[in-house]
Amino acid sequence: MPRCRLLTRADFDGLASAILLEALTVTDRFDFVHAADVRNGKLRPGPGDVTVNLPCVADVHLAFSREPCEGTSGAWVVDTAAPSCARLICRHFDVSPEGLGVDPALVDAVDLAVAGGLGVADVLNPQGWLLLDAITDAHSGLGRLHHFAVGNLALMRALVGYCRDHTLSEVLNLPDVAERIEALQGAQAAAREQVLRCARVFGDCVLVDLRAEAVIHPASRYLVYALFPAARFALSVYWGRLGANTVLALGRSIFAPGAGRDVAALLAPLGGGGHAAAGTCQVANSDADEALARLLMALDAGGVMASA
Repeated sequence: MPRCRLLTRADFDGLASAILLEALTVTDRFDFVHAADVRNGKLRPGPGDVTVNLPCVADVHLAFSREPCEGTSGAWVVDTAAPSCARLICRHFDVSPEGLGVDPALVDAVDLAVAGGLGVADVLNPQGWLLLDAITDAHSGLGRLHHFAVGNLALMRALVGYCRDHTLSEVLNLPDVAERIEALQGAQAAAREQVLRCARVFGDCVLVDLRAEAVIHPASRYLVYALFPAARFALSVYWGRLGANTVLALGRSIFAPGAGRDVAALLAPLGGGGHAAAGTCQVANSDADEALARLLMALDAGGVMASA
């Protein structure tokens, strides 16, 4: 049977899923894509594609998802309780990572990162494979730095082959990996100071307004939760590309049990989206303060968005 193309996101789960599916000989090539391009029809996966952590479409060979899919298809492998899509792939094919020559600690780390099982120490001082999660997370802000020898997507593509055939130590000592770890660790003190200085607490939510900051320092997306462990939500506000609009990024804390509300539903009235635990919306700069007030009010009111 011809092998398929993998379409997935450029993140830690996507990386591990690509490694596993190639080891299973299900796929022999891959592309890292944006979920929004599938959702809006810009990208149309077909019978020769396997998708991972993307919106499910009807005609694919296989689709692995932790999010509910509209409709039904025998090609869709959906489990909202799975800790990661990488783990879902192992379960579907009834195989262990080590049986494929993949370090089981890699998939364990992906489970922790994706399912929100990290501890405060994992956020403030990640170790092992979690260092790879830290530098491959698009929300870390490392993508705003332009001094790296290779771009993020080029590194992700190289890591798919390298992680399977090399030890953790060899992976972390790759020059392109090591320079990103050094950059993230080197910015940690400045990032912590910036978050603490720009943060204000509104009930269960920590608002981090970064619009007045000339530089936004790279950091773990979970840093704010580690610094404010009692908060249930964090709302970051920053300029969009070239200052053309304002981005509101809302997330549920991984440290506060019962944070519960659906973030995508909270953002939908503002034209945003995402999933149950995190999402974003982009609004006109002139509308940003009103949108921010409405969102904070909705959080305080139990998730009911006030009308404009």
